[in-house]
Amino acid sequence: MSILDKNSITAVFQKIYGSDDGVIEKQKDRYEKLLASFSSHFGDKKPRVFSTPGRTEIGGNHTDHNHGRVLAGSVNLDSIAAATASTHKKVTVYSDGYPEPFVVDLENLSPCEDEKGTTTALIRGIAARLAELGYQIGGFNACLSSDILPGSGLSSSASIEVLIGTIFNHLFNNRQI
Repeated sequence: MSILDKNSITAVFQKIYGSDDGVIEKQKDRYEKLLASFSSHFGDKKPRVFSTPGRTEIGGNHTDHNHGRVLAGSVNLDSIAAATASTHKKVTVYSDGYPEPFVVDLENLSPCEDEKGTTTALIRGIAARLAELGYQIGGFNACLSSDILPGSGLSSSASIEVLIGTIFNHLFNNRQI
């Protein structure tokens, strides 16, 4: 038995990934693996599923770092996650390709020098900024996967950042961010 109802999800996937049947089947398999991973790590809880695209900069590449303007467009490569809120104040994220989870205790949102440049630091920084801006944060459990190649120029780390922010937004802020 499939975790996904492969007939009802086709229309959603066509909006995200286009109408090519081979691509749609690949995405269905990809999401099946994500949900199976979530189930193996966190049990039978029913997660929400999220997708954030990679992007390419059409004009003004990296001028945003100098307060300039960038014209960007999304691509059909994305980062996906299955996530549920947890009862503890920790974010636990399992990511494809990493044997151990990234865990952030939300009781400590201060930068940690030994985390510099890691996904753990990225999660902590997003939570800290959201809290600083007055948004709600809370613990969650998630599994994520990305088909955006790191270093490809398609903003793989930005896609993960937006994905983590989207999870906080949906689970704790009623999509108000």
